[in-house]
Amino acid sequence: MGNLVAYTDGCDIANSINEIMLNGDTISPGEVFNEFCTNFPYPVYQGALFLPDPNSENLFYLFYFLLDDWSWDPRYFLYAIVDENGDNSKGAVIEKKQVIFEDFKLSKYIIATRHANGRDWWIIAPNRNSDLHHLCLLSPEGVQRIGTQAIGTPDSIHWGGQTGFSPDGSLYFKAHQDGIRIMDFDRCTGALSNFRFLHHPGPAGAGGLAVSPNGRYLYTTNGTYLSQYDLWATDIEASGQIVATYDGFQSPFNTAFYQGRLAPDGKIYFSTGSTNNVMHIVHYPDRPGPACGVEQHGLHLPALMGFWPPNFANYRLGPLDGSACDTLGLDNLPQAWWLPEADTADARSVFFRDLSYFDPTHWSWDFGDGSPASTEPSPDHSFSGPGLYTVCLTVSNAYGSDTHCETLRIGLTAQDNPDWAARFEIWPNPFDAQLQILLSPGLPSPVLRLYDATGRLLRSLRLTPGVQDIDTTAWPPGFYVWELSARGERVKTGKLVK
Repeated sequence: MGNLVAYTDGCDIANSINEIMLNGDTISPGEVFNEFCTNFPYPVYQGALFLPDPNSENLFYLFYFLLDDWSWDPRYFLYAIVDENGDNSKGAVIEKKQVIFEDFKLSKYIIATRHANGRDWWIIAPNRNSDLHHLCLLSPEGVQRIGTQAIGTPDSIHWGGQTGFSPDGSLYFKAHQDGIRIMDFDRCTGALSNFRFLHHPGPAGAGGLAVSPNGRYLYTTNGTYLSQYDLWATDIEASGQIVATYDGFQSPFNTAFYQGRLAPDGKIYFSTGSTNNVMHIVHYPDRPGPACGVEQHGLHLPALMGFWPPNFANYRLGPLDGSACDTLGLDNLPQAWWLPEADTADARSVFFRDLSYFDPTHWSWDFGDGSPASTEPSPDHSFSGPGLYTVCLTVSNAYGSDTHCETLRIGLTAQDNPDWAARFEIWPNPFDAQLQILLSPGLPSPVLRLYDATGRLLRSLRLTPGVQDIDTTAWPPGFYVWELSARGERVKTGKLVK
């Protein structure tokens, strides 16, 4: 999907959406709306989504809404087509404002999942204050509105909240302030069934969700709390437990829990309920309870983000092998992928996060140190000593296998790689209301952690090249310690005084 995925929601998409919608012509009663949309951001929750054209590798469909005059409620559901190679590979809109349907009671919250044939896409757009769901299909024939389905109970509100699919597309979710609506989804027919209501109340506008990579754990928010539910439990609601309570952090405003997304790195990221420059992280979402590893405001963004994380589908979902509509001869040929995470206390101990896709059923790890292979999807492994190790993961299923290898530096210090240490600076020292850091390109997966004199972790920042400011106004005078790591290995440490 290239860079298209990065700009699919909220204010970030305002300019591109306006270009697609406007351009001199209107949709009735568009004259009034155009004036509104030109002067204000595009205010639709979870209101845009890119999907690849089943017929082309370089064309993408953008699904989006138009609002009803001056209200914040959608009225039209539309699509545009973007050619990734157009305008000298800058990208060009080749079709726009193609109305799929009109409904005065449209809500927001569009989401999609792959059809069971492994090629097409299902798109669901719900109505507000209703139990009605619009179903569309993207196929080589283009976009079709398949129909509507009424199921469950009406939503309590029509703003705030979130919808989503489980990674395998078998479950559809709607989070609102009164709770979570859970439905089975048939990837062959597009039908919803087996409605369940999960009582999870919150304040007006609250409600976010995300599902773990293995499909077992549902994470939901109500502002103050981030909760985990076991979707495999007989009683899902009874399995719920709070895994994090908002700690009051502001950056610059209240950073309470809001909407969630399962990212390609296997972690879940939650936005905040205001305009801020941080996101919360669930590091190990496949693990139960506190072991899931919630890190509040763990991701620091280079700019402010308004409420909503990017909206995207699981583009790595393949066909439902053996289903009634598995008729195109597309098999799930597994693709191996993984990321290492070294223990901060012992750099020789590494957690290997499996990110393989297209339905692997068997895993085999070669750690390159002569130890026995592991068949766990995501194992922990301790190397005998520092050095360079070539680690390989082979994944397989009934249709084939794939191997991915990387050479890791295990337990090597900055003295073993002085070039890494030279790429980072932090100042001033002593400091007052803020610190500044400078990172040069070339340091892989850099993370900076800041501790107080007692060893308590104050900040953990994923760094990007360039200069970044750290607000330390609230820190009391005293000694502080910083630690820079790359790919989980400690690179450099130092002390600071305030």
